[in-house]
Amino acid sequence: MKETKIKVGNRKYNVKIAETEEQQEKGLQNVENLPYNEGMLFLVDDEDIGI
Repeated sequence: MKETKIKVGNRKYNVKIAETEEQQEKGLQNVENLPYNEGMLFLVDDEDIGI
């Protein structure tokens, strides 16, 4: 899974990118501890969210 850093406002985050259906289904399962500045982005097609 790819990882990158993003900035939202004045905060910086380390995120994993869930691109595939398999990665999205797994998500953050089995993650027992998630630091405040880490997370996951889910990439979806516009058609999947009705845009």
